[in-house]
Amino acid sequence: MLRLLRRFLEPFPVRDGIWYVQMAQEIAGSSWREAVSADAGGLLEFYPPLIFAVMAGGEHCGLGAENAGWVLVLTTGCLLPVAIALIARELFGDWRYTLGALLLASIMPPAVRMSGQLLRESPYWCFCGFALLFAIRAAAKKGWWNWGWFALFGSLATLTRREGVELLGVFLIFQVFWGWRNGSLPDILRRKLLVVVGVIAVFLALLLPVQFWLRQNGSHWEPFPLKNVRYIFQRFWRS
Repeated sequence: MLRLLRRFLEPFPVRDGIWYVQMAQEIAGSSWREAVSADAGGLLEFYPPLIFAVMAGGEHCGLGAENAGWVLVLTTGCLLPVAIALIARELFGDWRYTLGALLLASIMPPAVRMSGQLLRESPYWCFCGFALLFAIRAAAKKGWWNWGWFALFGSLATLTRREGVELLGVFLIFQVFWGWRNGSLPDILRRKLLVVVGVIAVFLALLLPVQFWLRQNGSHWEPFPLKNVRYIFQRFWRS
């Protein structure tokens, strides 16, 4: 309710939201290649594609790019408290903590504010929240398939903001330090290797085809910015 109220109190999109609408309409009216060419050297050439794809799909379906964007933002904004509440349930196992987390996440001003703006923050944090939820469930040995859901939501976060790929880095660090006390070393290494290979495979299967298609249409977006990582290491090594 608070998110809908915020939406009606601020009915006009912010500057970035206006640009999202314009780019989505350009994509829907021509093609991704032509939209990138029209904005040559602009941000569309390097931005993750999810919000533009959703809004362009809304334009194609007759819903309208702006309305489709609001549906995405408001839906993910409403689901974020659910993810936080489920995380609290996994961590504490008490319905009172779950209910408290749900209430606080529902009325927390920053979360309400970002759910009332046509920006990428609401979908991004929603996807990150569910990725964290399934990672906690997998770490608690509630089913290996939870790592697959973690990779799915991590990929969605990466398709929303480039910072989403950091979830994969955190996952790899977690695998290095967690779970060494349970079982013999060969068994531990085999389990960790299977999990790491499986999660990376899902990330690659979901993200690389998108990158390849965008590259064919003039985009230079990269889900795994190896050049940036290499640059950071070079700067660190030279210092």
